[in-house]
Formats: sequence, C-alpha cells, structure tokens
Amino acid sequence: MKESTPYFSHDLGARNDPKLIQLQMEMGGVGLGIYWCLVEMLWENGGMLPKNYKNLAFSLRWAKELQVKRVVEDFELFQFSDETFFSPSAMRRIAARQRVSDAKRKAGVESGVARNSARKSPAADPPESGTSDEHVLNKNGTDGAQALSKDSTDDEHPFINKINKENKINKINSSSSFVEQEEEKEKVLSIFFFEKNFAQPLKELERFWNYYEGCGWKWRDDRPIENIEAVARQWKPENEGTHFDRDFLDWYSMIYSCVLKGAAGIDPHSLMVQLLSVSRTGHNLILIYNNQQTAAALSSFVSENKLAGEWQLQWKFKQAS
Repeated sequence: MKESTPYFSHDLGARNDPKLIQLQMEMGGVGLGIYWCLVEMLWENGGMLPKNYKNLAFSLRWAKELQVKRVVEDFELFQFSDETFFSPSAMRRIAARQRVSDAKRKAGVESGVARNSARKSPAADPPESGTSDEHVLNKNGTDGAQALSKDSTDDEHPFINKINKENKINKINSSSSFVEQEEEKEKVLSIFFFEKNFAQPLKELERFWNYYEGCGWKWRDDRPIENIEAVARQWKPENEGTHFDRDFLDWYSMIYSCVLKGAAGIDPHSLMVQLLSVSRTGHNLILIYNNQQTAAALSSFVSENKLAGEWQLQWKFKQAS
C-alpha cells in the first residue's frame, strides 16, 4: 500500500489570529500565502529554517526576498536568531506526531510479543504457581494480576505477587522487551544525570548496564535484583567529579519534569544527552547544546511559560567535536 502523504495540523480559526490579520492588512493575500508556505517548509525541515531569504523567495518562485523577510521578522509569527528562524507551535506538533508514532511502534512491539507468547504457550492449561511468566490482560489492556494485587496484601495473594516480581526481572532479561529496557535505561540515566551528577552520565550508564547484565541481574548470592533504580543510586562512578553546578541542576530538573510530562513537545532524553556545557556567572547562564533545534525549542518553551525564575538565560548551539 502506498504510504499516505504527511500532513500538518493547524488550529481552526487561525485566520482570525490578530497577528495574521495585521499581516493581511499590510501585505494582503501575498503575505498570508508566504506565511503558510513557510509553515509547510518548517514542518518538512524539523521546525527550523536558515534565514536565507533570497533562497526561500526563490524556492517559492513568486515571492520577493524582502516580502519573505517581513513575514518572518515583522509580525511576531516566528522566533528567530541571527542565523535561523523557527515556529514553536510547529515544533510542538512535530514532537506530538513523533510521540504518536513511537506509541504505535511500542504497541506493535508489545502486540508481537503477546502473539509470540500465545503461540508458544498451551491455551487450555492454566499456569501452575512458579512456572509461568505471563500476565493476563483485562479488556482495557491493564495487567490483571497487578491490578488485583494493588487492592490486596502479599498474604492474600502470594502467587500473584510472586508472578509480578518474576515478571519484573524477566522483562530486563528478555531479548523481546526492548521497549522496557530502554525505559529502564532512561530512568537510570536521569538518576546519574540529575541526582548523582556524574561527570560522564552516559558512560556510567553503559558501565552500569553492562555490569549487571553480565551478572544476569542477580546479586552475588543469586538473589534477583528487583529494583534497578535503587541499585543505580548506589553505583560508584569510574571517575570522581561532578558535571554541573547544583543550583543549575535543581532548576534544570524542574524543566526536565515539565518536558517529561509532554508539556513542551520536546524529547526529554535530549535534555540529558545534547547539553554540552553550562557557563555560569552569578545568575547568568549560558547553555550550549549540540542540537540547534533542541536549544531553540527549550528557549521558546522556557520563555513562553516564564520558567526562567531568577536566571538570565542564553541558549546556544555548538557542533560537537
């Protein structure tokens, strides 16, 4: 089947936006046409474009360089730096579309795992205590065993609680649970980055994961590890030293929490892996990222939601060496 053409959404009634009305009053339909063409081009390029108005005008064929510049800079419809301009709303929508795509991919993986388990397991025979790693899903997709155990004590349902603990461990060891492993790694990385403030959090994540994966996620006395985050908090880094100023990190963890909830339309992982350095002088912060789109999106998000607090912020981009 031929893949459908990607599309972008915009708010109903956008034509009544005061900024667009001002644009039409001063530039007419030409200005409005340029605006929507630029929005479409931004969607095709990840939400950001270079401020090369001559090339943009040529790509539109019918627009003039000065007209394009006016649309970008004179009506507060876009945000821009010395070299680029971008649309925060386009970035949010692009990120939201990616989250939907990721959710569908995750659902497909889980569905495939479930079908594979069903083919391998006898359908008619009920599981005996201590022999099955499978959970029964309710109609709404929740884990029936876990739902039941939430309202019960360990003494009331020892079998269910035993199965739940075994499944948590088996998810880490199973080669078919890539999504679960990535989620656990993200939690460990956030501990190393925000709580432990390791100088090299990504390197320590790799060391930590390789070590315990090599041990089969078990202690030396062969007991299974049940709480990975608790173990991560006890991890000792290869190289001592801290990564960032603690005052900055406390504030940045608040931004991360907002992004983690989907408030910014930004990938939370990028806050930890794309931040190259932070320079602080008093309450002045210069944040340098190796991804220009992330720097621009965070700058817009913090500014729009007045999250800077007492900090005077500068957001910069630098190609990682």
